[in-house]
This record gives sequence, C-alpha cells and structure tokens, in this order.
Amino acid sequence: MRGAVSVALVCFYYDPDGGSVDAEKSTLIAMTLTVVLFSTLVFGAATKPLLDLMLGPDRARPRERSTCSCWQ
Repeated sequence: MRGAVSVALVCFYYDPDGGSVDAEKSTLIAMTLTVVLFSTLVFGAATKPLLDLMLGPDRARPRERSTCSCWQ
C-alpha cells in the first residue's frame, strides 16, 4: 500500500490515456516509481535495526512460547 497513492496520482494526472510518448511525462512517472520503490526498500530494511536500537535487542524479538503443562 505504501506509495500506491503517489503512483496512482502521477499516472492519472500525467498519463490518463495510458499511452503517453512525451519524454518529460514518462521521466516524471519513472522517477515517481523509482522513489516509491527505493523508499519502500530502504524503510522496510531499516525497520528491524531501528526497533533493536530503540527497544533493545531483547524486547524487539518475540518471546518463545513456554512449554507449560498446565493447559494440557
């Protein structure tokens, strides 16, 4: 969902017919797609290290389930 609004707006506003051959419009659409892809990859890859930094490595990882026999 990240970047879907940006891509939809740039495609609708600059190329509503879907077949633009204008170099400036095509460049703008390509740059928007590049920025959305880059930011998704960078922010997605930075999420885990940032959580480790903010919360500490022990709290960022989910705890393992205990093998308690009280529910059996």
